[in-house]
Amino acid sequence: MKKWLVIIAVAAMLSGIAVAAYVWMNLYRPVFDTSKSEIQVRIRKGWDLNRLSTELKQQAGLKDTAAFVYWMKKLGYKAVKPCFLKVTSKINMKELANELKNLRNQTVNVTIRGSMDAKSIARVLASKIEVDSAEFMALITNSKKLSVFNMNDTTWPAYFIPN
Repeated sequence: MKKWLVIIAVAAMLSGIAVAAYVWMNLYRPVFDTSKSEIQVRIRKGWDLNRLSTELKQQAGLKDTAAFVYWMKKLGYKAVKPCFLKVTSKINMKELANELKNLRNQTVNVTIRGSMDAKSIARVLASKIEVDSAEFMALITNSKKLSVFNMNDTTWPAYFIPN
């Protein structure tokens, strides 16, 4: 009887070690298989974790897309937000999840020249942030929506005056 208890205890301990090794291998090994030292990917509006994993595989050489999706959910990154992801090729899964969570409210620099008209501003904004130029044009041509911000069709460019 004691022999069986010892065997069961050893088996449980070995199983625990195997699970810990699996978790460590997935969380703390580099997730990208690339020769590039730095990786930059633009994460777009409307992506889910599956689309993000596919793009990371194509653009940056993500090793395992299924593991990426699983561990991002487990590490608290479920809602994909548009941003520019810039990481090193040696980043591990835990660091990648933290980086993605930190980029949820990323600041984007947009340069707007003084001589730009509404269509030009809409095009520049659409290239830098996740806003459709047609939606922006609809906003600045709608007097009812502009009045919410105490603006009209003449004064709306004041929102784009630098500090």
